Amino acid sequence: MQQESHPVRSKFKESNELIRTLEAFRDAPATMRMVEVNTGILRPNICRYVSRLLKEGKIRLVRFNYCPHTHHIAGFYSSDKKHLNTTSTDHQLLLF
Repeated sequence: MQQESHPVRSKFKESNELIRTLEAFRDAPATMRMVEVNTGILRPNICRYVSRLLKEGKIRLVRFNYCPHTHHIAGFYSSDKKHLNTTSTDHQLLLF
């Protein structure tokens, strides 16, 4: 018989992974795959956490570049304060 996950335990795991994801992006701009390799958190969970952190303004897309792990173009995100306080990279919106 398979045991069901305890709701309090699963919420604690989610908040722990969310904090670890935020801290992983603080060191240097990184892709989701880079954070997955460094933390061991599954990429679908990281994607969900990044979406939440973007909405809360705690993380920012810094640039697009080639990921060192996948060798494909990917977004580099950062939660470092110097990247969060920069102006928008979409300068066309500032023209109106």
